[in-house]
Amino acid sequence: MQTHKYSILLIILCFFLNPTYSQDKESIEGIIISKEKKTSIPYCSVVLKGTSLGAITQEDGSFDLEVPKELLTGNDTLVVSHIAYGKKLFPIDKETSLRLELKARVLVLDEVTVKPVNLKKFMKEVIENYHNKRVTYSYLAKGFVRESALKNKKHLACFEAKGYLISSGYDVTVPVDNFDFLPTNFRKLKPDPEWLEYGYKQEKNAMDYEPLTNYSGLFSNYRHIERSRYLSDKAYRKYSFSFDTIINRNGIDCWVIKFEPKRKIGKYNDSGAFYIDPSTKRILLIKAKTKFFSMPFHNWVEQSTFYIQFLHVKDKTYVAALSANYESNDLKHYVSFHMTQQKMHEVTISENIWSALSGYEMNPVVYYDPDEWSEIPFEGYKYRGMLENDLLNNESMEKHFASFHNTYYRRRKGLDKDKVQILLNVFQKVENLFF
Repeated sequence: MQTHKYSILLIILCFFLNPTYSQDKESIEGIIISKEKKTSIPYCSVVLKGTSLGAITQEDGSFDLEVPKELLTGNDTLVVSHIAYGKKLFPIDKETSLRLELKARVLVLDEVTVKPVNLKKFMKEVIENYHNKRVTYSYLAKGFVRESALKNKKHLACFEAKGYLISSGYDVTVPVDNFDFLPTNFRKLKPDPEWLEYGYKQEKNAMDYEPLTNYSGLFSNYRHIERSRYLSDKAYRKYSFSFDTIINRNGIDCWVIKFEPKRKIGKYNDSGAFYIDPSTKRILLIKAKTKFFSMPFHNWVEQSTFYIQFLHVKDKTYVAALSANYESNDLKHYVSFHMTQQKMHEVTISENIWSALSGYEMNPVVYYDPDEWSEIPFEGYKYRGMLENDLLNNESMEKHFASFHNTYYRRRKGLDKDKVQILLNVFQKVENLFF
């Protein structure tokens, strides 16, 4: 076993923030040209200083940036940047159309030639960079999963669990199953009887079996996307790409690049957007409409929004968070995984332990220790009034959490609890060594 190289603590608050403003907007239009050649410059980043609002110039160098009027002060500035021209600030003159000139950088007396970005080539390089930087060895992380279901705005089920994310590495027999999540601490509420009906459809003679948890589907879907779909090494051939806009994420001006399939790929018809740091060609976030296999419904569902958020540390790429949101008619189902702590070391997992993990996640044992949850507020507290009315019968959440302690998630016998305890002890020892 290799000792850990470094560690980071990551608390992920959200995937993506869409600020909302009033509909009263000001349109800032202009064109970016080369000062020397007087030709237009496509694919410049144009950002309103002090905000995350921006645009990318078109092939003819033009841009149109819509800004809510309440963000304009009358003394505003545009930040214009291009990899071949650097960055320059331009005050906004509302009385005239904006014709902004950039001067090419001088690099060892060689003339800088500006060429339009070939998006197909650019995305090929982005995805190649991703595959070169991704972590392929086995590793261990700490995180938590959340899952909830609502129908007609009424909660049917809600739970979350802390535990270990275990990766077997990429050299495995079944490559879409190289992630497992071992839950060690649950906060679960008693589900509505209507939610149990989805379990009845899966199990003959079922009495009170709940639908399967769906967090394992997150990891399988991610790996399938990576191997065969919009993250595969052939994605640049299978999908068409177009510039959408730019957005500032954590101080980085990201290119938002839309994608859609050139033709339907098997049963999938994925479309969405990559959020990319153009200077490093690193993917920060992917948001897509996709077909997703739902364990609770035991079927492929169409109306799913799938998020993948990445973490880049010392030239390596990790999955930081995954989320799937499914909506159909009046039913909504959400499931997400968030990494909270990552240790950069290899762990060796025997085939027996890996086999036990794969079976265990279908029907885990619900253990509850309130002390371990002190740093993570229960998601349900945001909807406390709704939950108390929908699921709690005016009883305390803590009472409900405690009532499931030491029971099987699906109320039937799963992996023997003695074997479960052995699993937990193994990973507790690893945690004591490295976390």
